Amino acid sequence: MVCKPAHASVAWSGLCGSTRACVQLHKTRSLRQSAITSLKASDSSCKIKIAASSVTGATACASRLHCTARLQHTGAALGLPLGVAMGPVSLILGPVGFLIGKLGRAASAIRPRRGRGQQLRAASKDFLEAEGEDLWLLVGLGNPGSRYEETRHNVGFKLIDTLARQRAINVDKLQYSAAVGRGRLCDKRVLLAKPMTFMNNSGESVGKLARYYKVPLQRVLVVFDDMDVPNGTVRLRAKGGHGGHNGMRSITQHFSGSKEFPRLRLGIGRPAGKGEVISHVLQGFTKKEREEVEIAIQEGIETIEAVLTLGMEKALSGCKVPR
Repeated sequence: MVCKPAHASVAWSGLCGSTRACVQLHKTRSLRQSAITSLKASDSSCKIKIAASSVTGATACASRLHCTARLQHTGAALGLPLGVAMGPVSLILGPVGFLIGKLGRAASAIRPRRGRGQQLRAASKDFLEAEGEDLWLLVGLGNPGSRYEETRHNVGFKLIDTLARQRAINVDKLQYSAAVGRGRLCDKRVLLAKPMTFMNNSGESVGKLARYYKVPLQRVLVVFDDMDVPNGTVRLRAKGGHGGHNGMRSITQHFSGSKEFPRLRLGIGRPAGKGEVISHVLQGFTKKEREEVEIAIQEGIETIEAVLTLGMEKALSGCKVPR
């Protein structure tokens, strides 16, 4: 015999005549009574009544809950959905507020981090404020980018890169459109620089760096390629003209036309016959030329060390620092 569940107002025993059904009805009534609860709000006059409707035998139907709350101060009625929704929110906001408070107190004790620009200015200031030393600005000329890396026009970059590697100086900061690196060479402070403006505008970076660090022109040494010098040959000059080199012309213009700054010329030779000058300087070296240039770069570094250690006059006479 199959027993059908009836509404709570009808006794189950009358429908099915089974003792088991009576027991089940008793349990169902007990569940209904326990489902009706009173919740007290922060205002003692607010009570919420929850009523549960019918409960079926094996499968409990979703109870429809309705809550009416009367607030004496406002006379507003709040539905159960609002109460149910705000309960979890309050549970969440409590710990969140506590956490935000602790984070705020911790943040107030932490010194604000400097941006990249602030860090660079602070490092530059420390570099400027070192006392009792003379800063040298060592500049290598060339064109940025892998396309020009191995060309004749970039031997100035090559010398700076080799010097930086030997002296463990990182030329990885960008200042006034130039890759720069600070370090020491022969007990002197040096600023290595490679203008990233392309060759013809090199003076834009060099002029700004010299003015910012207050380096006199006598301590701005520029390394560049020279077609009027045989390949692999090194020439040091205390001053002079640009010799038709566009990078040196730009630097002279940004030094207000002054030629009173030293330069180190690395020979790359002229093209055979009446070859095109531009294609010559933008081409790579032959194997033999490259070997000669690598020797010249090392000789150029030794010449720079002689200038910093022995002075310009002795360096011009060919003196080198004893090893």
